[in-house]
Amino acid sequence: MGIRQGILAGAIAGTATLGFSLFLLSPEDPGPSSPEGSVTPLEHGVPDASDRNSPAKAPPKQALPLDDTVEGIAIDGAIRVDMNGNLVFDRDLRRFMDFFIGLTRSQDDEAAMRDRMRQAMVEREVPGAIREDVMDALDRYLDYREAAGNLETRMGEVTPEQTRHVLNQLKQLRRSHLGEAMAEGFFGREQQRIENQLARQRIENNPDLSDDEKRERLRDLEEMLPEHVQQVRERSRTYSTLREKTRRMREEGASDAEIHALRSRELGAEAADQLAELDEERARWQQRLERYQREKQRIRSNDSLTESDRRQALERLRSEHFDSEAERRRARALSRIDASRQDG
Repeated sequence: MGIRQGILAGAIAGTATLGFSLFLLSPEDPGPSSPEGSVTPLEHGVPDASDRNSPAKAPPKQALPLDDTVEGIAIDGAIRVDMNGNLVFDRDLRRFMDFFIGLTRSQDDEAAMRDRMRQAMVEREVPGAIREDVMDALDRYLDYREAAGNLETRMGEVTPEQTRHVLNQLKQLRRSHLGEAMAEGFFGREQQRIENQLARQRIENNPDLSDDEKRERLRDLEEMLPEHVQQVRERSRTYSTLREKTRRMREEGASDAEIHALRSRELGAEAADQLAELDEERARWQQRLERYQREKQRIRSNDSLTESDRRQALERLRSEHFDSEAERRRARALSRIDASRQDG
């Protein structure tokens, strides 16, 4: 079983899906940025007075079972304080905790996970009092994950009709284990998003409503959403429509100038220029990838190479064609996908 029984059910406890339909797994809408000066990130914080005389030293790094899955990847999330110096309970803090929790496999890894989290905070010079607040919050979060995992076990497969009931139970668990502020900061927007989607489903599936009545109620529901969510959805619809228009125009032989003119009308000249640059970057990447694939195939088909020689040649090829480690990881991933397709 995972840490507090919630580790292996991380997607369940963390995103409140409990076996719900896939729409609950869609990405969350980004929220509005915090007012300037109201929240301070502690990526390179200044130690508080209690730390200055005896600065904390980072404990030795302990290995965790899934360390290799995040090799070369920056720690997700962030730790912030408000204008009064109090820890902010937001989704960035939850992501910070989830990053370390996600490196574990069982209850036996909890002590090492805690040490690693403390080490990361010390390295970022997070003040000692805030570090302790984070660890206290972690205790509550792990307790919640365990309770959510137990709820999953009791409920088993959840039908669409049970979704609202289970969602309400999760909401109560969050309030009881995390407290109002932490529950709202960690899950508030997600809860609102899911409730809105459930309401949309009820409207769309209501056989007693005409198509016009459904459209009217869906518009009313949309207007009840926070302004930043409405803006995100409107931008998403705009870009989705524009992508489809662009695809059709390219299929019909439209020139780059015609595509740029369309984008300028829809999004403005600056956004159109940015999309044109993105098109060029994608085209250059595709050309590099195709050259790499051709040379890779030539190496693979060279029977005079031993398996060791072939691996070394492929590594050299990746280094020659891709400038950064991130690009090389992407190329290796594409190679694995390609190999799995060939095996299939």
